[in-house]
Amino acid sequence: MSLINDALKRARDLHRKNPPPGSPPLTPFEARKKEGGAGWILPAVIIVLIVAALFFVAFALIQHGVKKIVNAPEITETQEVETVAASIPSPPPPVIGPAAITNDVSPAPLHVQGIAYGSVHPWAIIDGRTVFAGDYVGGMRVKAISRNSVTLVGNSQTNSLVVGQ
Repeated sequence: MSLINDALKRARDLHRKNPPPGSPPLTPFEARKKEGGAGWILPAVIIVLIVAALFFVAFALIQHGVKKIVNAPEITETQEVETVAASIPSPPPPVIGPAAITNDVSPAPLHVQGIAYGSVHPWAIIDGRTVFAGDYVGGMRVKAISRNSVTLVGNSQTNSLVVGQ
């Protein structure tokens, strides 16, 4: 084994003395020492610029999303009622004589399908229509909405509708 090691040492020594032709000898790399502690300035400036850009983008989005309506007429409840009343055709005149048989047909019963109860502004779904306290449904005014019932008032009678009935 020693003969092989001796041969390798001689080959390495020859190789060191005679570099290959045409290539400059390589010098070992030495890291330069940084002078001063200013290496943190560039990353700090980049972070500040990114934060400023995000601020301005958010500000532009907020300003773009808000639109002010100027000189818009206010619609009151009486105007809405008048508009609806004007679009309903008048009923046909009553028939007088023997054909005038009156059947007192009471309106279809109302069904409460659901209640969303909150202490501030509760609402209910009656026959597929969302109503709040003070609204009219089936010719009656919604007086109160509790956790499981709706109280309706109209024509000197009071009805209390329970969810599911």
